[in-house]
Amino acid sequence: MTDNQLMTLMFLDERAPLRMGDIASHLGITLTATTIIVDRLVKKEMLKRASDPHDRRVVLCELTDGGRRVLERYNLIIRDRLLLVADSWDLDRLETVV
Repeated sequence: MTDNQLMTLMFLDERAPLRMGDIASHLGITLTATTIIVDRLVKKEMLKRASDPHDRRVVLCELTDGGRRVLERYNLIIRDRLLLVADSWDLDRLETVV
């Protein structure tokens, strides 16, 4: 999974549903590049797209259960790695970081 794909999942987890343009703006990339990212995540069943009920021209994206599971696994891995690092520090260093 690419950084932009992961950041897309995280952004949608916080604020979904979102327009493609909002995702592109958040990532600082073009709408075309965003479409490619979203297409790949849809193919992996991590995102779903739908038409905005108020404007059918607008495409809204949101996480699927699969996308949520990926983020949960990612967060567990990060937490475990942070704990490994924190366990190697003495109390003074840990207090400084916290």
